[in-house]
Amino acid sequence: EAAATLTAVALAHRADSAALAMAAARTMAGGALERCPEAPLSAAIEALAQEIGGAPRLVIRTVGLDDDARAQIEAACDQAGVGGQVVFRDEPGMATAAFVLEWPDGRAEFDPEAVAGRVNEALAAALAAENGHGEPLNRTN
Repeated sequence: EAAATLTAVALAHRADSAALAMAAARTMAGGALERCPEAPLSAAIEALAQEIGGAPRLVIRTVGLDDDARAQIEAACDQAGVGGQVVFRDEPGMATAAFVLEWPDGRAEFDPEAVAGRVNEALAAALAAENGHGEPLNRTN
């Protein structure tokens, strides 16, 4: 009975530790995205350079980018080889740092809140899979 109790306590501790780590990570990520909301968009443009390079038009849907951030994004588009027009569309309902890129041959999007939700779901699934299958408390090497 004591072993079962210790196992339950260990699993609860793992779950609580994971929840605390996720809360800390979300706070830090949120602060970083507030400070540099254009960073994920710039990174996406760089990563998609082969796909969007030469596009006659790139539509960027986002919220709250100031003129400096838009200039940085336009510079990233130039570096990616976007030869056409870059159009910004302000989408008031979007989360900070969220965006949608649309070009004639494709689309890409990023929503930090959706990403956080998927990470939480994956963590919950991993903890559930571990339930009852945790590492033994008394290991012998």
